[in-house]
Amino acid sequence: HLSFELRHVPANEGTAGRLRVAREAFEMLIEGFPSYGPVLATVQAHYEARIDALENDMARYEAAERSVQEERERAIAAQDACKNEVAAAKADADAERRRAAAAEHKTGEEAARLRRRIDELEGDLEVARREALQERAARREADSNTE
Repeated sequence: HLSFELRHVPANEGTAGRLRVAREAFEMLIEGFPSYGPVLATVQAHYEARIDALENDMARYEAAERSVQEERERAIAAQDACKNEVAAAKADADAERRRAAAAEHKTGEEAARLRRRIDELEGDLEVARREALQERAARREADSNTE
């Protein structure tokens, strides 16, 4: 009877279905042997208690496994967010370096232009000094000739 019933347990019931069939067979055995019934019932109660404990352990294990998986997913998401932040910070730093290099280049060009202008102005000033000295000298000479 047991092997027949086990063959007809639907596949989607799995272990729980096979266990149900074994329980029914064990209960039939207990009922069929009244003199051994109390002993068999005690054995069954011990097995049922152990099965319940294992099912509870399995439920706790599965809950812990889900919790670990959820924590793993949160950690991966946090890691991805950190990677994205680092990439964004690197991109910002690269852009800032390019802006700074462009500003430095522009500042260097402006400094070179100002140096050239200073050189021009100093040249003009030197020319103006010479001309002023020549004019002063010419005036002194003209003043000394008129005296």
